[in-house]
Amino acid sequence: MTVSNVRHNEMINKKRRPRLCACRCGEMTFEGEFCEGHDVRLYKAILSEVGGLIELRRLVEDKLG
Repeated sequence: MTVSNVRHNEMINKKRRPRLCACRCGEMTFEGEFCEGHDVRLYKAILSEVGGLIELRRLVEDKLG
């Protein structure tokens, strides 16, 4: 087994580890950061909280300078 094969296998195993969904719903995911559709749920919640996409852009621009 080559070094690149070992790294590839480690990456696959890392993705398959159970972890909490990044949207903080409390559900577990084995693929990626979010459960299916929860990234969109989080995006919509953020837009709703800040008042829309234009307001979100303004907040990010203000924060980043």
